[in-house]
Amino acid sequence: PERDPAFRGDITAYFAHMERLSRTLCRALAVGLGEEEGFFDPLFLKHTSYLRINHYALCPNPVSADFPLHSPDAETEGYLAINRHTDAGVLTVLRQRHDEPHSLQVFISDDADKDHESRDGQWVVVRPHPGAFTINMGDMMQV
Repeated sequence: PERDPAFRGDITAYFAHMERLSRTLCRALAVGLGEEEGFFDPLFLKHTSYLRINHYALCPNPVSADFPLHSPDAETEGYLAINRHTDAGVLTVLRQRHDEPHSLQVFISDDADKDHESRDGQWVVVRPHPGAFTINMGDMMQV
């Protein structure tokens, strides 16, 4: 914003730090998968990373913890801040505040062989730890 000239520089520096962290994580993932450390490096020479700054307000009527995986009827079942989704990229680095309401949830299920709409399981709140990032594995890493 024009009112804060340092903002652009701060965000650009933060993005560069997150890019380095992401590359480090990908190298660790490669080793964990039995590959050479630099296995994923060529895939990220022309990446499409981006930085989002989101704030999700506390939901006044969230869905229950045992809510099934389909999209809810807001009038009768409550709300999801963002409808269920997977992250399309390789990984997502999230900075969640540990001292604010926690809204990120993951759906835990043993029904990996079923389609998304018919899986049984439960939504679990991801509770952040002070000073730690939350890392989501994206669709590209699962391929």
